[in-house]
Amino acid sequence: MNEGASMLFGTTNASGSVPHACCAGPVFNHDGKLILSESFTELSPADPAWLSAGLARLMETDDFVEAWRIWDCEENNWAPIRLTLYRFDEYDLVIRWEGNAMCSWQGALDTQARVLSSRDADDCRACCWQWLRFAG
Repeated sequence: MNEGASMLFGTTNASGSVPHACCAGPVFNHDGKLILSESFTELSPADPAWLSAGLARLMETDDFVEAWRIWDCEENNWAPIRLTLYRFDEYDLVIRWEGNAMCSWQGALDTQARVLSSRDADDCRACCWQWLRFAG
């Protein structure tokens, strides 16, 4: 388990109560654009209250820098995907939620790169997605 996820979930074996929530990371197209429909998709059941408490503890550490989410500039609102990047001094921790399932990934992600909802050209022309700092 990676460092950020280990701090978040603790250590456990397969029979433990903490879900194995680490997932495969980002998928990019040939131009280096992040494809969200194919990234961070290996979700496991998780308790939202438990995760919120864990994230609050992580964000209180000295090495927490900032959080980022995907902004839809056409809709002037957050994109309809529950994905947050938590930036620390030495790594990024990405958490993706869908219902009561989530996954986490640790690595480095370029928040200046363009974000696509999928490989579908028509879908992507209709979207204007980008990373934006998240204060909430």
